[in-house]
Amino acid sequence: MTPAQYQRAATYMETGRHGSFAACIGSAYFAADHINRARLLAAFSEIFATAYQFHHPKLEIVTNE
Repeated sequence: MTPAQYQRAATYMETGRHGSFAACIGSAYFAADHINRARLLAAFSEIFATAYQFHHPKLEIVTNE
């Protein structure tokens, strides 16, 4: 995913539609500095991809795994 897609996914996650854990991760993404953002993305890339894919179902998501 691109940085813009991760940011959009975090916005979707913050709404709470994807569960309270995802909402907390989305909020943490925006509060984090660039080092901790990278850590969040490394640890929870599937959650970001799932949230993005939910709102953009026709796009194929490639994660950096």
